[in-house]
Amino acid sequence: MWRNAARLFARTDFVMMLDVDFAICTDFRSKILSSPDTLRLLRSGEAAFVIPAFEYVNETEGRDESTFPKTKQELAALYEQGRIHVFHQAWEGGHNSSDYARYFNSSPGDVYKVLSYQYAYEPYVIFKRDAAPWCDERFIGYGGNKASCLYEMYLAGISFYVLSDDFLAHQSHAYAEDIRKAEVSEDPDNFGKPLTSFSPVDSADTINSFISNFEPKLAYVLCIGRLS
Repeated sequence: MWRNAARLFARTDFVMMLDVDFAICTDFRSKILSSPDTLRLLRSGEAAFVIPAFEYVNETEGRDESTFPKTKQELAALYEQGRIHVFHQAWEGGHNSSDYARYFNSSPGDVYKVLSYQYAYEPYVIFKRDAAPWCDERFIGYGGNKASCLYEMYLAGISFYVLSDDFLAHQSHAYAEDIRKAEVSEDPDNFGKPLTSFSPVDSADTINSFISNFEPKLAYVLCIGRLS
C-alpha cells in the first residue's frame, strides 16, 4: 500500500520505485535529460528504466554511504575484487534479468532492453507516474509484493530498459528476520505467488482511507523531479 500512497502523493511526472535502504550513486537524472531517445520512451509511458543494484560482500563496508563508489569504473574495480556483488545475489530471479554481464561490457551511454523477463524480477525502476498499474494491496507484510507490482507493469505492456552507466548500492543494516517470518505466516496463501494468481481488485477504498487518516510513514517511491 505504501508504494501506492507515495506514488499518489508525488508531484512529479515521473517516479522511481526505490527502497529506503539504497544509496543513489550516480546522476542518472542528468543523463536522462540529455538523452532525447530515453526521454521519448519515458514520456510515452511504455518504458521503465532499470538502475542496477549492488551490495557489499562484507556488510561492514556497506554501512557508510559516503564511501560508496560514484562511478562505474570504481564499481567495476570493486566488483572484480569481489568486494561488491549483485544485490541479493543468491536470489537469482530477483535481478538476473538485468543481464549484469552485458551491463559491465556495455559502452558508455548504452541503454539496452531486458529480454528475459520472469515474474520474480524486482529491479528498481523509473517510470511515468500515471502510466503504470497500481500495486496490488492484498499482500500482507514481507515477500512478493514488489515483484508482482512490476510484473503487472510488464503484463500491461511496459518494456524494461537498463541504464548501463548507473547503479545503486545497498546500505547494510540488520534485518528483522523474526518480523519477516511472522509477516509471511500471516499471509501464507499469497506468499511467493505471482500476481496472475490473484483476481483484480479496486484499491480506491484503501487509498481514500489512507488519505483521511494520513500520518508520515517511510515511502518506497522516490520522486526524481519533473523532466521537461
